[in-house]
Amino acid sequence: MYLLGENGSGSLGHSVSCAPKSISKSQKILLTGATGFVGGYLLKELIDKTDSEIVCLVRSSFVGRSANARLQQKRSEQGIDPSIFDKRVRILNGNLEREHFGLTKDDYLKLAAEIDTVFHLGAKLSYLSSFSSLEMANVVAVRRILEFCRDGCLKALHHMSTSGVYMSLDAVEHGYLTRDVPLREYHRHPIGYFRSKWTAELEVQAARQAGLPVMIYRPSFVGGTLNQGYLPESDLTRQYLAACLEVGAMPDVNFQVDLVPVDILAKAVAQAASRDQHERLDLNLCNPHPQSLASLAQSVPAFDRAIEQVSYREWSNKLHRGMPTIAKNLMRWATRPCPNAPDGLLDLFSRVRSASSDCIDTTYALSGCADACPPVDAVMLDAYLQGLSAFKRVKDA
Repeated sequence: MYLLGENGSGSLGHSVSCAPKSISKSQKILLTGATGFVGGYLLKELIDKTDSEIVCLVRSSFVGRSANARLQQKRSEQGIDPSIFDKRVRILNGNLEREHFGLTKDDYLKLAAEIDTVFHLGAKLSYLSSFSSLEMANVVAVRRILEFCRDGCLKALHHMSTSGVYMSLDAVEHGYLTRDVPLREYHRHPIGYFRSKWTAELEVQAARQAGLPVMIYRPSFVGGTLNQGYLPESDLTRQYLAACLEVGAMPDVNFQVDLVPVDILAKAVAQAASRDQHERLDLNLCNPHPQSLASLAQSVPAFDRAIEQVSYREWSNKLHRGMPTIAKNLMRWATRPCPNAPDGLLDLFSRVRSASSDCIDTTYALSGCADACPPVDAVMLDAYLQGLSAFKRVKDA
């Protein structure tokens, strides 16, 4: 087992570079997080790119009619042929946080002997939660996955991390805005979610160095498809846009938007996993064409008319006075002062985002794919704004 503490202490073992085989050669794939935002789109790509049977490990609360209903909804949204889906996808009741995924030992060992590739997307995303409250879902679950990858036959692991692993005070203090610096150096995370993903990724890296075939994907913020114009409720960019509209102001900070539409992200992951030869095993998947939100705001007239640019502190004061309850908790958290970022965590975001902004990885992942990542521009912003009730009000005013 590769056990690392919250601060990344532990032994990495001997160094071995291992690359997964192409998923086109996989016989049976285990997918976690299939009922999530990204997982549903990745499931579609795995169906399209492989002939494999795909086992979706789903928590018990979603099993039965609830799980089938959610996956049925994904089928409708993504245009998956129901006959293919029903034939090749199997839902398995399990819990990543429990030993043997909560299965009987016999069922677990049978599954471990059959699966040859694992895509691990299961996680709990909460910017408001502490590390300790996320440890079971985001760290212990990864340990269970690593154990599973070694049990039975040795399996290839495709691990979904996040660009937030770079989001540390060390990056601001020492200028560690490059992945040439070992990830272990980014250890002071003021955000529990990012700390949990950072801790988990260190354990995955340790497993790779001990011989496990591993690829790691670090997406930046993920948006809906441009056709849908949807951002998840928990998405920071959504909350940021809604907050600006609610108070009629935006802060004068260099907040770079590098959203990747979820369908493009899924294609990039599946395309990279389909290669026989890999130039890189850790992929930072951000938009190759980011833009500052201030510039974007000016490109959408209805949005530009509804807001004014003010100082960060004035904007923060407006939030605390006038935000609705839904967005208030998150945005108050985002404007809370912290070391090296006295104007709040959003200020930290704006100063550290460039740590993961390496468009080479996204371009590489999508090479050979018919789809390219659309630029962050007025078309994208307008598509996402359409899903915000606050924007509809100011647009119709």
